[in-house]
Amino acid sequence: MSNSKIAELAAAQEKRKKQVETQTQANGRTILTTNRFLREITSDTLQALNAANDPPELFRAGSEIIRVSNNDEIEPVTVAALRGCMDRAADFMKFDRNGEPVPARPPEDVARDILSLPARKLPFPHLQGVRHAPLFLKCGRLLVVDGYDKGSGWLLRLRGLDGIKSNLPLVEARHWLDELLHDFPFEDEASKTHAVALLLQAFLRELIDGATPMYLIDAPARGTGKGLLADVLTSVPTGGDAAVTSLPADGDELEKRITSLLLAGRSHIQFDNVRRLRSAHLEAALTTLTWSGRRLGKSETVYIPNRATWLATGNNIELSDEMARRTIPIRLDAGVERPEDRAKFKHELPTWAYRNRPQLVSACLSVIESWIDAGQPQSTPTLGRYEAWAKVMGGLVGFAGYGGFLSNRKRLQGQADSETQEWTATVKIWWELHKERPITATDLFEVLKEHSLLLDLWGGRAKTGALQRIGHALSRKRDRVYGDLTIRTAGHDSLNRSNAYRLEPNGGGYHKTPETPNTPSAEPETTDFIDFSGNDATGGFEFDDAKTPTKPRKNPGQKTLNSIDLSGFSGISGVLKPPQPDEQSDDREPAIEVEEVF
Repeated sequence: MSNSKIAELAAAQEKRKKQVETQTQANGRTILTTNRFLREITSDTLQALNAANDPPELFRAGSEIIRVSNNDEIEPVTVAALRGCMDRAADFMKFDRNGEPVPARPPEDVARDILSLPARKLPFPHLQGVRHAPLFLKCGRLLVVDGYDKGSGWLLRLRGLDGIKSNLPLVEARHWLDELLHDFPFEDEASKTHAVALLLQAFLRELIDGATPMYLIDAPARGTGKGLLADVLTSVPTGGDAAVTSLPADGDELEKRITSLLLAGRSHIQFDNVRRLRSAHLEAALTTLTWSGRRLGKSETVYIPNRATWLATGNNIELSDEMARRTIPIRLDAGVERPEDRAKFKHELPTWAYRNRPQLVSACLSVIESWIDAGQPQSTPTLGRYEAWAKVMGGLVGFAGYGGFLSNRKRLQGQADSETQEWTATVKIWWELHKERPITATDLFEVLKEHSLLLDLWGGRAKTGALQRIGHALSRKRDRVYGDLTIRTAGHDSLNRSNAYRLEPNGGGYHKTPETPNTPSAEPETTDFIDFSGNDATGGFEFDDAKTPTKPRKNPGQKTLNSIDLSGFSGISGVLKPPQPDEQSDDREPAIEVEEVF
């Protein structure tokens, strides 16, 4: 192309730019898309979006652009949604064949470029979350103005809350809380105190510098008011319902469900009609301030702040040991055969709670502000991994005059499922059969099959899969104490290429097998299986310890479950604990026939 032709094209382009600039001066939001670099169009588009984002509708969470939906849930901005925002923020123009500027659709590649930018290049304000009632910030300031607060990053949607106060006398404030809880049959003082803590937590969550446990609302029978209690305790701070969901049995599904609820910015997450709480994903969610999980329908991992209040409802819920440590009990017991037939309640709930929500919110704020003005006295009872929560919530409810904080948690040990009992029974049989002799997963598998123990661990699986799960379980249980015995590692079985484990008495209840007195013999003394070089011909165990184990006693014969004292144990894989008459069994899986599996 000749230099004159290039000059002619450049002059024409400059003329068209001036035409667009003239139009831009008229409305201030015109963006030319023809013959420009992508970065230039992106820069102009971000400026237009930022100028139009007042009051804020576009926010950022990390490097992701988000917005608040019509039902006040946080949702990611898609390419299509962003193009709509771009079109409302500026007039996009292009040149037609005659070189005249004409309207254009917002470029899709510009929208994708904006969505891929790192957080530092996004002009949108950070969104901490959406709340529907005033809340106290970490500094102690009460956030009460409807709308977005730039300093804290919180967006308040107060949903018609009028006449809110935070200076009610403490006696009057407590009166409102007691009226709300009047008709619920709490089993003990601690249960009512924990219900008050659940109600107040959402208003001062920012003052708790750490994770928070799950509130467990349970009862011996249906119709006692578990769901209703959860409704009124969550509706006061939210003005609506909590995010109520079932607890899926599949771990991957639970992970994605937790991720989606936290991404939506839910302040309360409730698992309803739970029969059993035992989940590694839920355990992790209750002990972390930043949740990492996979987004529903995608394989990408996202990182989300975890500031939700967690609760679960159910009848006589079974808990794993790990979940029992992460749970705060709220027990209801009407003491009648048919709790659902009760009548003559003082208040018609939840209608009364909705109608008096402004007074109830004022009561909550007044209790908290009085506690802050008093210097935030903290609680003496503590809870491992939740020390910050226990100090704040225990101090608050104690200041308000509610006693028994954490005093009913010992009952949770009785609700814990049979896992610990099964392992204790397993270890007891293991000791009876093998004493201190090292065994592998294969050896333990034979014990489990013989006595139908730990069926949840291996039942219904092929032998290879069962051995892998047993091996992993033994690895997790190393140095764990069961009764008077401790599971220890015992090196590596070089013949079977698997780790070995042994039992070690703790000094009580069980005693090491006495060594056989030396018998005079012309032959040198030998052992049955010990070779510290790992090359013995009777087992190939390589010991970690430098101490020679005691010579094991000969196995007197295979013991049966009836020949071993298992008093005090129950619920072993459903073998020693048959279903109760009032339990639902129509949806249970059929019992596993061990002989048919292997």
